[in-house]
Amino acid sequence: AQIDALFAEIERRKMLGGSLPLRLAALLELLYGSGLRASELVSLPRHAIRTDRPFLILAGKGGKERLVPISDRARAAVAEWAVHV
Repeated sequence: AQIDALFAEIERRKMLGGSLPLRLAALLELLYGSGLRASELVSLPRHAIRTDRPFLILAGKGGKERLVPISDRARAAVAEWAVHV
């Protein structure tokens, strides 16, 4: 119920307009819908997420690469935010 309320509040803020609610939506969708660590999310370059690819390739611990799946909702949120940046 709390997660539903959080996403409902984000949708409400998006209706008010501006790019900040879109950015917040993109960040939360990525965090919730991909399993990224918070530290990975905040250090992620903007160009790392491609809307035509359902995953990210990240450098993990020990320099090993790992694939991180991204939900369709997260990719859509990032695409919506990218239009307004």
